[in-house]
Amino acid sequence: MYAGKKSQSEKEITLSSYASGFIIWGLSSVAFVFYLKYVGLISISGYLIFKVVVICLVPPVILGFYDKMKKLRLQKESLISEKTIIQKQVDKYEEDYQNLSIDFKSDNNGGKLRLLIADILIFKSADNYVAIHYLEGDHIKKKLIRSTLKNIDLQIKPYPNFVRCHRTCIVNTHFIEKLNGNSNNHALTIKGFDKPIPVSRKYFLKIKETI
Repeated sequence: MYAGKKSQSEKEITLSSYASGFIIWGLSSVAFVFYLKYVGLISISGYLIFKVVVICLVPPVILGFYDKMKKLRLQKESLISEKTIIQKQVDKYEEDYQNLSIDFKSDNNGGKLRLLIADILIFKSADNYVAIHYLEGDHIKKKLIRSTLKNIDLQIKPYPNFVRCHRTCIVNTHFIEKLNGNSNNHALTIKGFDKPIPVSRKYFLKIKETI
């Protein structure tokens, strides 16, 4: 509703601007003809009136162009301001989101592992276990928990930065440095991780869109 009112207001301003330009054009044409006839003592012909009308049309056109450019500049500034506000909100959301933690529990009651989302690099399937590679300070650590990658996938589904790239691997997209390979074989380079992570054809497009 607010947008509708704003659009209506802009239309009214535009119409007002056109009306003002038309009035200025008409008055200046009449004034110019009056000046030529009664002050300049020039004989008025149809051709002369035509030239006067064309000449007097120039200032309103220039003013209209100036108003248009001014409006575009103001719209650009408004869009930049809105973009800045939205970007700040997104950054704040990502900061809060990255500070969330997840508890990973072993199926055999072997305790739990609590990790920040921002610290998790990779989940890799290892038989009846899942290897979780994560940051601890400046070092990458590995922890095995008795679970399946399917269960892990269900647990981290609410967090869009985790993407499956292979039947054996799930990666944190924030740590992806590069997608390597040719049309048949693809692999991911993960920041701080020395081994390439395979990407299957099934998940290739999703990974490509993500990065």
